[in-house]
Amino acid sequence: MLLPKLRRAMRPLLWIVAIAFVGSLFFMYGVSRRQGGQGKPLAEVNGVPISYASFARSYRNLYDRYQQSFKGEITPQMENYLKYRVLSSLITDELLWQEAKKAKIRVTEDEVTDEIKKIIERFSSRENFMRFLSYGGIPYPDFKEEIKKELAINKLIQRVRDSIDVTDEEVKAYWIKENERVKLEYLLIRTENYEKEVKPTREEVEKYYEDYKKNFTVPEKVRVKYILINPDDFKDRVKVTPEKLKEYYQDHLADYEVDEQRRVSHILVQVPPNATEEETKKAEEKIKKIQKKLKDGADFAELAKKYSDDSFSAEKGGDLGYFTRGQMLPSFSEVVFSLKDIGEVSDVVRTPLGYHLIKLTGIKPPYTKPFEKVESQVRERFIREESEKLAKREAERLREEMKNNAYTFKQYAREHPDQVNLTPLFARNERIEGLGWVPQFNNVAFSLKQGEIGPLVETPRGYCILTLEEKKPS
Repeated sequence: MLLPKLRRAMRPLLWIVAIAFVGSLFFMYGVSRRQGGQGKPLAEVNGVPISYASFARSYRNLYDRYQQSFKGEITPQMENYLKYRVLSSLITDELLWQEAKKAKIRVTEDEVTDEIKKIIERFSSRENFMRFLSYGGIPYPDFKEEIKKELAINKLIQRVRDSIDVTDEEVKAYWIKENERVKLEYLLIRTENYEKEVKPTREEVEKYYEDYKKNFTVPEKVRVKYILINPDDFKDRVKVTPEKLKEYYQDHLADYEVDEQRRVSHILVQVPPNATEEETKKAEEKIKKIQKKLKDGADFAELAKKYSDDSFSAEKGGDLGYFTRGQMLPSFSEVVFSLKDIGEVSDVVRTPLGYHLIKLTGIKPPYTKPFEKVESQVRERFIREESEKLAKREAERLREEMKNNAYTFKQYAREHPDQVNLTPLFARNERIEGLGWVPQFNNVAFSLKQGEIGPLVETPRGYCILTLEEKKPS
């Protein structure tokens, strides 16, 4: 059946070890990056941690959407559901990303760039897009990496789907199994019992054929040979020098910029979403009494431990650690980044959570990560991009020689038999074994004449040069 097949195919993806879950999360929008995000992660997926920071960002975005849908009425039960949903999603994505890497799913730099261009088109300008990232507390390199992961995961899922052949009968049987519930009595009349009684004339057979001719049509099919030029085979050819890495780093400085970060402590007097006017007034009176104690010389940290409804940060004297603009509630962040001096305490601040007093305890100005700290990342990106270029250049050179008959496809096949692939006959809408569903590959294959060399085709596994071997008309 359809789903059992899919489950069997996906089963290797679903092995994880969850080592912890957060019982008390600050803010429903953001979790402190205590000590720069160190400490136990929320969960581990085959040894890879799911961090508080990634959870906080995803949770804040989902919470925003739900708050808009429910007009601010988010119950504690809904909060717990959102936390569970976000963590489950992060774990699933990490599993799929790991499996995509194992399967050597390749995402080119051009694919990432094209996808980002599509996203930017939804904004009126690139500047607005970058402001959106800043508002969400998402560094551009992180965003770009997430796009790459998403594309790889999509390719992996498509590959799994493509590998499952499901007949119409299986789909129908599964639908009936899952949906139809009846109780009946029936009399079965088998058609095969009457087949001998049916004696059509030749004219009737011919008429039936003419009436249902399309049911007997075999689609046009082709068979091609193709050469696959894989960028992974060119990584060893990339010449890496300190000078080239530093030049690459300088050309991509924006990818290594870190926004200003601020550290604060806060005292929260919570106001439930469905609070009455009287409950809201009591909360406001309470925060003002705490504010008076501060003005009278009381210690902020001690007051936070005693009065704050944010139990997660209260035990740390209200400390929330460092975060960038946009990683907390907008109404909260706006106040935090308006404070001027370390030690300054805000006036009473109202957010969807309740009333706050906020104390600025640290400022980290924006900076660019030094080359020494990101050298390994720079090296990896440089090698990946250069190997892409080398592979494409080699594929283009080889194709051009074949187009000009300077070097024939047959010659290449004799000299490099392991790199030449022969497809079975396939229809226009069929996937290619080993490549999956690549529409451009199929379109080129069906446009070729016998022996013709087609244009270069980029696939998830590399660049393909095609030549037509056989064509069977419909």
